[in-house]
Parts: sequence; structure tokens; C-alpha cells
Amino acid sequence: MMWQWTPYTLLLAVTAAFLLGFAAYLLSLERGRWLSGVSLGGLLLAAGGGWVAVYTVKLSAATLPAKVLLTRVEYVAMLALPLLWLAYVLRYVGRTDWLSWRVFGPLVTVAAGIEVAVLTDGIHHLVYREYALSQVGSFVVFDPVYGPVFAAFLGFSYTLLGASLLFLATAAPHARGVFRWQIATLFLFALIPGAAGLLFVSDVNPVPGLNIAALSLVVTAVGGAVSYLRFRWLDMTPIARDQAFESMTEAVVVLDGERRIIDVNPPVEALLGRSARGLVGTHAAEAFPTLVETLGDLHDDPEDRMARAEITRETEDGERSVDVRMSPISGAAGAATGYTLLLHDVTARKEAERQAEERRRKMERLHRVARDLTAARTPEAVFQRAVDGGCEVLDADVCRLSVAEDDRLVPAASSGEEPVGAHGSQPADVGIAGRTYQSEETVVVDDLAETRSATAHPDSSPYLADGPAPADDYRSLLSAPAGDVGAIQALADDPGSFTDSDREAVELLATHVETAVERTTAESELRTERDRLDEFASVISHDLRNPLNVAQGRIDLLRGDAPAEHVDPIDRSLSRMEDIITDVLTLAREGEAVGDLDTVDLPSCAGDAWNTVDTGAATLRRDPGLGTVSADPGRLRQLLENLFRNSVEHGSTSNRTESDDPVEHGSTDSGSQGSAEPGVTVRVGPLDGEPGFYVADDGPGIPPGDRESIFEHGYTTDPDGTGFGLTIVDRIAEAHGWTIAATDSAEGGARFEIRTNP
Repeated sequence: MMWQWTPYTLLLAVTAAFLLGFAAYLLSLERGRWLSGVSLGGLLLAAGGGWVAVYTVKLSAATLPAKVLLTRVEYVAMLALPLLWLAYVLRYVGRTDWLSWRVFGPLVTVAAGIEVAVLTDGIHHLVYREYALSQVGSFVVFDPVYGPVFAAFLGFSYTLLGASLLFLATAAPHARGVFRWQIATLFLFALIPGAAGLLFVSDVNPVPGLNIAALSLVVTAVGGAVSYLRFRWLDMTPIARDQAFESMTEAVVVLDGERRIIDVNPPVEALLGRSARGLVGTHAAEAFPTLVETLGDLHDDPEDRMARAEITRETEDGERSVDVRMSPISGAAGAATGYTLLLHDVTARKEAERQAEERRRKMERLHRVARDLTAARTPEAVFQRAVDGGCEVLDADVCRLSVAEDDRLVPAASSGEEPVGAHGSQPADVGIAGRTYQSEETVVVDDLAETRSATAHPDSSPYLADGPAPADDYRSLLSAPAGDVGAIQALADDPGSFTDSDREAVELLATHVETAVERTTAESELRTERDRLDEFASVISHDLRNPLNVAQGRIDLLRGDAPAEHVDPIDRSLSRMEDIITDVLTLAREGEAVGDLDTVDLPSCAGDAWNTVDTGAATLRRDPGLGTVSADPGRLRQLLENLFRNSVEHGSTSNRTESDDPVEHGSTDSGSQGSAEPGVTVRVGPLDGEPGFYVADDGPGIPPGDRESIFEHGYTTDPDGTGFGLTIVDRIAEAHGWTIAATDSAEGGARFEIRTNP
């Protein structure tokens, strides 16, 4: 093969290298995404670079056979160029619906047919009737005579070129800013090679035999590089009005000044169930009757930017709620020339709001039912209040509750007038109630008429067991477990009556039932225990005190006849028995709950308690800031009396503090056997930084090892004590919900800290 040098070889070779290199770079950015804008741009540049490269070799070849062979190869790129150019333009203007085999399949078929004709041209000569070499200056060029297939090739290429220019022209009016420069650049990319191609096949070719269309790609390459850097034409796509309007997910309606519909997008058709052709031209009042008043209030005032309304529409899918926002379209003079309606389907939101409101109402009703259950005193009362409240909470027609007894579910309560015994008991593993109780999972049956009939126990209820719709025609069933208690079931006349919020409500109701039953059972046990304690106290009070009173009466008769050394020990023993009986009775009765609480003034209550205790020469001091406490006044006074008595009986003068004059002094009754040494000081004051008060003395204190056991029954260090005083204090504090702890006082004596409720 012979070669020749032309003035255009180097320029064409550099252009081919640039186009192919740029194409490789773009394709590397979008691997696998062959229909993206960057990939299509890369393929387009690759086809152009391939054409220029083959033409460069063809121009440099000096023999006719070489030029013929390279011409046939050249057609591969020349046929690919218009196809890729059209695809790129379609992607650029957003008409991706055209990028399908339905459109490009026939075009590729035509291009393949032309290429086959080119490759077989030596047989039929339909592309080139004849060809030869012509001398142009210092080099030879390929000089053919064109045939009909070549004319078809030109028609095919320029038809695709014209279509692409038409798509660009339709996008141009809606483009702004840099997008206009992009479109202008693309026009030049198409027009320059297109015009050069026409010059090449005409008689006015400035360089006969030289394909200036390929040479014009030099200009295209330079323009592409500048455009890529300046206008980002491979990075951005013009958002034309049509593409933006059609691709919006929200429904948009455009009205003219007379409020006639002049345009709609596809979501409007789906929302209204009418075609765009049927809507355009109609008045808004026809399409949106409920908007007439709102539209009438939308004045042609530029300051009145938006009106808003909510309408409902009946569609094939049911009633839809639509939020409509109406904005005026201002003309050049500022007056409204039309309106834009933005329609947003808020059906899902409205349904969510409805469900939230329904749930709120159910929870309010459930709260009232829970209060009723708290007030119930027996399990039977809990069951009845649960089924009555369940009907209200769930909007059910009837509510039933069965309890587990000896591996059976026994009807325990029914709402309304339905007798509890209307349905018999059943094994705990049979039917829907059994499945609910055994699995501890809630069961919802939307339609009992469609429930598969199961093998049911002959004496089982139709609702506690599986089966078809019963005679009373209840259709919906909601069955929830109530822990170890049993199962609660709600029924309704209509199918599908129970929702997720009903499921949640009945599960909470079942939990309240279980808790209430546990509470009433515990309270019943406590009442039984209290009755036994009262019986014990009655025995002590009557059966022991009566003989004791007789013995104490006989002592008075013996004093004149028997020696004192015999009578006095008996008298002391009988007095001790009296003290023990008194303390035991007090301890038994302090275990009961406190009475009504009141706001008690602590300084006054402490003074009253001090006056009822045999304090001898002991002294009481009340610190400032004692304030008040919420308590049962009588029980609080008993607590203070026992603490004061403990300090007086166990105190001494060994650690007495010399301080200000006492607030009050105790006195010793004539018959008292007070053991306190003179000078014991008892102080009552508030706790620092927390609610409560303390009682402290300046006596010998309590050993650290004994501070946990002093509140136990029978603990005492006084041989004459009963050991119940501090136990009574602990019970009274516990009944109020308070805590008590023993520690050292500032003077080294005992200090009792009572922490009350905030």
C-alpha cells in the first residue's frame, strides 16, 4: 500500500485522537449506563472520532483499492453518527419515552441495510456507479459517481438530523440562562457538519474530492471542549416546561382569566378520573363544583397570592380528600391573567387523623373503665365492669368474659341483658377463646360467616369455639387473653368492625382486668387477715383484760392483809401485763390503712403528743421551719408519742446540752414510775433539703449494730419495756408511705428521721 502526505492529515489525526480520548474519558465515568446523557455523549464522540480516524487513513492512502476498502469501513461510523446524535438530543430535552426499540429498532434496521449495500457494492454498484482517483494539487482523492443507495443514505442521515433540530427547537423557548447557550452549542454541532456534508456532495465543494464534513469535525471538537468547560453541556439538562409539568407527581391545573381549564398534567387525570381532552376547555366550576365559592373569593389582586380549600371527590376507589391551593398568574401589568391549581391528595393523611382521633377517644373511654375497675372490690365486680366498659370502648354489640377454672373456660360476665349462663363452659384448649387463652395472642375474625367450621366441644359457645355465623348473626369477633384470668371477647353485628386501635384497646383492657383481679384478690386476703387480727385483738381486749381487772381489784383488798413485799411484785406484774396488752392492741390496729389525710401543723401536733406522755423533767424543743405535713392527725400524734416515750425512757443527763430556756417542760403524774433522769432534751426539727422531720435526744444513743433491729417486734433494752413502741412507729410511717431511719443526733443521742412524701 502506497501512502501520501496531505496538508490536512496532521489536523485530522489530532482531531480524531482528541475525540476518541474525550469519548473514552466520558464512557469511563458512566460504566454500564449506556442511556445516560454522558454515555450517549461519549458514544457520539467515539463515532465521530472513529469516522475522522478512518477518513484520515483513507485520505493518506494513495491507491484506489485501499481507498475503496476504507470507504466501506467509514460508513459504519457515518451511519452510527445520526442515530447516536438523535438519541443524545432526545435524552437532553427529556424525551426519554422515544428512547425505545419501538422507535430505534426500525432506524437501526435501515442503517444496517445501507451498510450491507455498501459492503456488497462491488456486486450491484448501487452505492457508487463508478469511482476513480483524481489529482488535487499534490495528492490524489477518491472520486466516485453516486448511486441510489447513497441518496438513501443522505436522506436517512438528514432526516434524523432534522428531527433532532426540531426537538432542540421545541426546547429552546422554555430554556433559561446557561441552558440557552447549551442549546445554541448543540445547534452548531449539528448544523456545521450537516452543511459541510451537503457541500461535499455538491458541485460547489471548495476542495473537490475532500470530505469537508469530516474536516468540519475539527471545529466541532474545539467547540465541544469550550462548551464542556464553559456551559457544562454534558453535566446539565434543560428543564423544559413540558418535561417539568408532565413529570410532577402533584396534580396541576392551569386556568385562564375566565377560570376555564387550559392545561392539566397526568396526575389530574388519575385524581379526577377524566381524560385531559375531556377537562381542557371546561369551566372550573364543572370540574370542581365545591370550589366555586373559593374561586369567587380569589380576587385579581397581586397581593392576594394564594387561596386554599379542601374538597372531596367520589372516585372508583372511594371518596378522596383533596387539598387545593390556588395561585394567580400575573400578567405584564400585574393583573391576574390566570390561575394555577395545585391539587394534593390528602386522603391518607385524613384517614390517619381520623384513626388518631378514634384512638384518642378509645383511650379516654378506656381510662374511665380503668378507674371503674380500680373501684371494684370483688373479681365478679371487675368482670362485669370490664364487659360493660369493653362495649363502650370498642363500640361492640356485646362483650363477654370467661375465666379459667380447672382447665375449662367458664363464662363469668356478659354485657347488656344477655344472661351470663347463656353459653356453657368449654375446655380451655378449644375454639377461638381457647386459642387466645393458650397462645396469649389476640385473635381478630373479620367475618364469622367465613370462618371454617372446626370440631367444637358439644357444650361450647359458638363464640368461644370456632364455627359458622351463629343464630344471632354477630359477624365480627375480637378475642384477647387476660393473662391467667381467662379471655375477653367482643362481638359486632357488621363484618370488619374491629380495627388495629380496637386490638390495642382490648389488650390494654385485658391487662387492666388482670391487674384489677390480682388487686381484689390481694385485698380480699388482706381483709381476711385483718378480720383474724381483729378477732385476736378482741380476745386480748375482752378475754384477757377481764380476768386482769379482777386480779387488779383483788390486789387492793390484799394490801391491808398481806405483806407489801408480796403484794407489790404482784401489782407490778399485773401493770406490766396491762402495758403489754395495750401495746399489742395498738400494734394490731396500726396495721390498718390510715384514715383521711389532712394538713397537720407539726409544731402543734408535737406539743399535743408531748402533753400526753409521762415526760418527768424532760424538755421538748421545736426548731423553726417545721411547717406542715399531710397525714392522719391521730396516727401522727401516736407516732410522736411513741418516739417521745422512747427518748424519755432511755435518756439520761450524761450528754445534756446547756442551751436556751426550754420551750415546754414535762411533768410527772403522782402515780408515775418515770425512769428518765432530769434534764433529757428532745428536739423536733425539719430535715435539710428533703421533705420530712426528725425527733432527736441527747441521751446515750443507739449502738450502730442495733439500728436495723430496733423496729422489730419485742426489741427493748428496758427490762420493764414491751418492745412494741418503735414497731408501732414503723407501722404508722409505712401506712403513710413514709420511711424512718435511726442514726446519731448532733449531741450524740438517738435521732429518728422520718421522710415524708413530697
